Amino acid sequence: MLTPMRKNMIRVVAVAAAATLALLPAGCSGAKSKCKANSCDVTVTGDDNVKATVLGMKWEFDDLLDDSIEVENKKGEKLMKEGETATVGGFKVFVKDADKGSAKLVISK
Repeated sequence: MLTPMRKNMIRVVAVAAAATLALLPAGCSGAKSKCKANSCDVTVTGDDNVKATVLGMKWEFDDLLDDSIEVENKKGEKLMKEGETATVGGFKVFVKDADKGSAKLVISK
């Protein structure tokens, strides 16, 4: 049988665990970039609406599927295939790798 003190301790732990879970993002998505001069290696994780600022431009990455990704900035958008290089809104974009939920790109001016 649980003592009143143990019941209270269990409640405190349960409330703390629930509060911690509430602070976690619903999904693991985001973008990381590593830049040198006017070129950035960008790693995108998630499926839709992944946003990042790269080279001073706001970007959105959608539809991360096997072998393709939609790349968009305020000046243009393009559905790109793995291995493809294209100009998107005045920036050169190369899709190194594209898998469901993740992609690696190079964005340069």
